[in-house]
Amino acid sequence: MSDSKSDSDFEEAESEIHSIEMNIVYPDGKLFKYSLYLENTVKQEKETMLNIRHIQNPDEYELVMIQPLRQTVLEDSITINDYATDLASSHETHLEIRRKGTQKTSEKQPGGLGNVGSCITLK
Repeated sequence: MSDSKSDSDFEEAESEIHSIEMNIVYPDGKLFKYSLYLENTVKQEKETMLNIRHIQNPDEYELVMIQPLRQTVLEDSITINDYATDLASSHETHLEIRRKGTQKTSEKQPGGLGNVGSCITLK
């Protein structure tokens, strides 16, 4: 008896993934869940996220992927899909929106809450 799922069924299932849900830390330190659309550019998603919070001048901000051992500034012209593997690599991975040139690092909160968006500005 053969499996009813073919390779094309699996490819179709993979192609149905259109977004990835992430924790986003805004410049004011507040944490929100947000669905990033894979086909959009980083710039499109950043502008949408900032508009939701009524933050103007999106070109003054950058989107930074925070992983357990590194931070990566996401390029505005690249699609979210190009970063999808890294974004999904760890449950601790999240994004921060910060003013360009600002160095911040997220701290893990006690009590097993994971990254909830406390930010410290390093000077």
